[in-house]
Amino acid sequence: LMDVTSSERHSSSAKEIRKTHVEKEKEFEAPKGDQLIKQEEREIGDHGLKPYLQYLSQNKGYAYFLIASLFHLIFVIGQILQNSWMAANVDNPKVSTLRL
Repeated sequence: LMDVTSSERHSSSAKEIRKTHVEKEKEFEAPKGDQLIKQEEREIGDHGLKPYLQYLSQNKGYAYFLIASLFHLIFVIGQILQNSWMAANVDNPKVSTLRL
């Protein structure tokens, strides 16, 4: 009698668990028509600059790219000037080693 009663409990609870699990899956399923993020298709081949231009056109991308490029250019020019000054003043006795 105990075995029969316990097996009935397990089968009914297993059915309830399956039912709850299926309901939860339906609840969390993403809507197919109104997704916030579109499914991206994998593209094959060379598309040139088109993806980069699309990326830059989002949320002030051109402005950020311009600012980053400008600061990088200033940095490179500063490095060139520093190295040129150092190379020109290596043999200058008026410039100390500490200053170099």
